[in-house]
Amino acid sequence: MIGHLVERIGWQAVKAHHWRGESRVVFRNPKNALPPFLDDLSNRCAEQIQLAQPISISFQEGRRQVAIGGLGQYACGGTHVENTSELNGLKIVRIKNKKDELSVHYEMMD
Repeated sequence: MIGHLVERIGWQAVKAHHWRGESRVVFRNPKNALPPFLDDLSNRCAEQIQLAQPISISFQEGRRQVAIGGLGQYACGGTHVENTSELNGLKIVRIKNKKDELSVHYEMMD
């Protein structure tokens, strides 16, 4: 979800790490886009969580794809929730922008 929302402002997701205590999504900046503000991205995530967007899994050309409602899809082999409402407790804790690489760090609050 974070990847889709940040891509909408011009960044390109290149990797993600979702382990508790180390969770982040990393982006490159191919379009000289400005980094998102922490509060703005947090609000956009909260909107998607409230919408309870369905999350579905499909296979295309032998690769597993995970789609989040109307946001789009990514190739991914991880475990996923059924809809975005299950991400209640998501908190963006830090956004770091260094040399055209943006890292969005988040936590899942219990």
